[in-house]
Amino acid sequence: MKQLKWLLPAIVFFSSVAAAQNRILTIDDIFSVDPAVRINFSGTPMRLQWAKQGNAFKQTQNAKLMRVNAITGEATSYFDSPRLASALVTAGIGARDAERLANSTALQFNKNETGIVIT
Repeated sequence: MKQLKWLLPAIVFFSSVAAAQNRILTIDDIFSVDPAVRINFSGTPMRLQWAKQGNAFKQTQNAKLMRVNAITGEATSYFDSPRLASALVTAGIGARDAERLANSTALQFNKNETGIVIT
């Protein structure tokens, strides 16, 4: 059952991608030597991490850490990141670095996702 947790979000994601395409992607589109025909896949990969419950994931959107519901796509603030950034600045970390750290998907939360685990 644990392996099936990702199945529904994956189906939703790939269905939405398929619906957004206007034409079928071919091997020629991917490997064409003509830059006008070739499809460019060199975008920035999206960094995300699944939440413990398995129905949402953590994602950085506009430099803010968000919890995104995998079914509905609704994004809400994951926690009070400005408060954490302020505490980091008080501890001596530069404001820019504090903001980046407070909104990182690499943050590890406790089991109930009510606090950050420092290792």
